[in-house]
Amino acid sequence: VFGAASYLWLQTLDGGEAERLFEGSAFERAPAFSPDGRQLAFVHGAYGKEEVRVFDFENRQMRTLASGPTNWGLSWSPDGQRLVFVERGAPARVVAVNLNDGKKEKLTETRRLRNGRPHLSADGQSLYFSDRPPGGFLTLYRLRLTDKAQREPVTQLTRHLNAALVSPDGKWLAFQRNSELWVAPLGNEPVREEHIRQLSAEGGDTFAFTPDSSAL
Repeated sequence: VFGAASYLWLQTLDGGEAERLFEGSAFERAPAFSPDGRQLAFVHGAYGKEEVRVFDFENRQMRTLASGPTNWGLSWSPDGQRLVFVERGAPARVVAVNLNDGKKEKLTETRRLRNGRPHLSADGQSLYFSDRPPGGFLTLYRLRLTDKAQREPVTQLTRHLNAALVSPDGKWLAFQRNSELWVAPLGNEPVREEHIRQLSAEGGDTFAFTPDSSAL
């Protein structure tokens, strides 16, 4: 599933023709598959109102999970029970919404709205998110979601990064610089310039890890 011309499209990986996923003239963006591949979350915009919606591929049902301020960077919890995203405000908030009861929980605040892509660790116990420290470059942080822990810097770079993601297995970091894709093994934290390497000179508008963490 990918976005083009303000709509979402579905295409099989065997080279089949892309088809629009939904009907109508609303803007659609930020698609995110659930861990089991059975549901798709995305942002639906119409008449100046934006909603986080979830579509079930099996029963073809659609429901609205959240509405209100502009939302960015949808991602699923590893167990498929929550959606995490950035909610616009002053400052912006990283929130998690429970799919069963719709309860919303603020996880942290951030000054980074676009391309922040907050996401949970594989065990669901830590949040990765981007923020800009005063006078510094955009940094990826880890926040352990227990005991009121403090954010920990995962990166300490001397140039900017965008849309940073940690792989599902927790072993790799990937991020964008302009249209380039860069990667680094995790373990030597914080990640510095000498730890990273360019994976591709052309990375497009967005990227994602494959579920087995072997490719971008």
